[in-house]
Amino acid sequence: MNKYRIHILCPRLGITDRGAEVFVYELAKYLQRDFAVTVWVRKTKGQSSMLADLKKYEVQVRYATCIDESHPIASTLYKIHPLRKVLEKLRLDPMGIEMLSFSLVCLPGLFRSGADVLFPVNGIWGVLACQIVRIFTGIPFIYSSQGGIEPPVAFLQPNVYIAIHRYTKSWLLKHFPKLKVVHISNGIDLKRFTPHGEKIVLDLPQPIFITVSALIPTKRIDLTIKAMAKLKSGSLLVLGNGPLKEELTQLGVRLLGSGRFKILAVPNTQIPKYYRSASVFAFAAPEEKGWGLVHLEALACGLPAVVNDEENLRSLIGKAAFYCDVYDANAYSRCLFKANQKHFNSEGRRIAQTVAWETVGKKYSQLLYQIAAKNEKSN
Repeated sequence: MNKYRIHILCPRLGITDRGAEVFVYELAKYLQRDFAVTVWVRKTKGQSSMLADLKKYEVQVRYATCIDESHPIASTLYKIHPLRKVLEKLRLDPMGIEMLSFSLVCLPGLFRSGADVLFPVNGIWGVLACQIVRIFTGIPFIYSSQGGIEPPVAFLQPNVYIAIHRYTKSWLLKHFPKLKVVHISNGIDLKRFTPHGEKIVLDLPQPIFITVSALIPTKRIDLTIKAMAKLKSGSLLVLGNGPLKEELTQLGVRLLGSGRFKILAVPNTQIPKYYRSASVFAFAAPEEKGWGLVHLEALACGLPAVVNDEENLRSLIGKAAFYCDVYDANAYSRCLFKANQKHFNSEGRRIAQTVAWETVGKKYSQLLYQIAAKNEKSN
């Protein structure tokens, strides 16, 4: 019996290895047991260990040449600060332009793909591309809310909208009653993210507060820097890369000094070592209602967490974190100080164990099989 064909769009897989990319990497490896999986990625120079690893699992990789976020077409208008909010709202910020360009380039290939289910993981532009393909070919597509609640996506009615929070599912069903919504959390690799293992020697004063994030506006790393500036001791380590690297470096050095602040871009495979070498995990991102992958990875490594006070995170992390209004630098800094005095090793690990990839992957496999089989019967 031929396997059903699942095509996943994830342009930055193999370029960056943050939340959505790690999600697709782990999911593709799991799904390949039961499906013929193809991932569509943006073509770039250099070799990617993540893509090489997927090929070992016999996951097919297709490359698309498109505009990236650093291209003048994508970045020029965004440099004009008064336009930033408008461009972000229209999904035409540099990253949005990259996602749009990628989706347009992939569109002809998706029509010819012979896929049984499409799975865009590049926001509204990927969803629009899959919607066009569905209109003309009938190929169903699913969507997972990696960035939180996305009404424009819900409006386009994917065959199944996967809510990674129960709150998100409730909200979507209330506002889009005809939409099929299921709740499936993302997963983490508990064999890698553990309190026990190798650490990194860091040339930073203790305690070390760590944040892991793309260096983009919605992550609001500047809020964490400003809160850290209220503390008399300790340092901030930021793991990540992105268009705001220079701007954030200047802010960090100005408020904390070069001896208390550092930004490093490290492979995802190395991140557990840095978690184990830190004292507290801090993450702001008040405008982004995502799943909390890095939160659970940090908890699995035994770190206490300080996060924005929002319902999604309270339902996910529970008592294993300190919650505050991250816009209030004084309140944020007080929580950072308190978190360094208390540890949640066992509680954080227990919460992380509820979303192991074996459990999550099985749910995705069952859902995709149902959708593909139903579409096959209707044809």
